[in-house]
Amino acid sequence: MYYLETERQLNPFYPAPRDGRGRLSYQLVVMIMVFDFGYSIGVRSSRKIHSLLKRFIAFRYLAANQQPDFCTIRDFRKDNREVFELLYEEILRLRRESRPRRPRRSRPRW
Repeated sequence: MYYLETERQLNPFYPAPRDGRGRLSYQLVVMIMVFDFGYSIGVRSSRKIHSLLKRFIAFRYLAANQQPDFCTIRDFRKDNREVFELLYEEILRLRRESRPRRPRRSRPRW
């Protein structure tokens, strides 16, 4: 998750400064890791992610035992849709580049 911890990639996720009212927000890296793990196991629904945050130990570990409401999860995804697309394109590019190349099998020359 080193990629997610670099400041350049996370800048678009940071909200505009607020006037100090309201609840504290959840950590951005935590929310992104929860989404990434959920997507990797095929869970896309904010309600299912919320349910898994309550009962699935891997999700609880990634979320630092925080349990954001499904509305918070949904709004975070909705507010950052374009940034998520760019982030996942970059992640897929990095995975393609890091995949070991299979050697070509040469045909016997008869």
